[in-house]
Amino acid sequence: ATSVDPAARDGAQAIVLATHAVELTSRKDASSLDTLAAAYAETGRFADAIATGTEALALANARGDRAFPLELEQRLALYRSRKPVRQ
Repeated sequence: ATSVDPAARDGAQAIVLATHAVELTSRKDASSLDTLAAAYAETGRFADAIATGTEALALANARGDRAFPLELEQRLALYRSRKPVRQ
């Protein structure tokens, strides 16, 4: 969902796979939630991307992670601007 190569992106499939990962981790893994948020953004579901990204940020902050929350905040800014992530 975040590839710079448009041919490699499949937002719908990314949502399916990331949703499964989020379910397997009982919504307790910030990285899985971040991946789902990026997939939502890729498909234009920016409200869902913001909500899920915010959930990931809260988990990362609660665990005392220092670097990951900064990345999540940058991605949330993209979603709020209605832009997907490209890496």
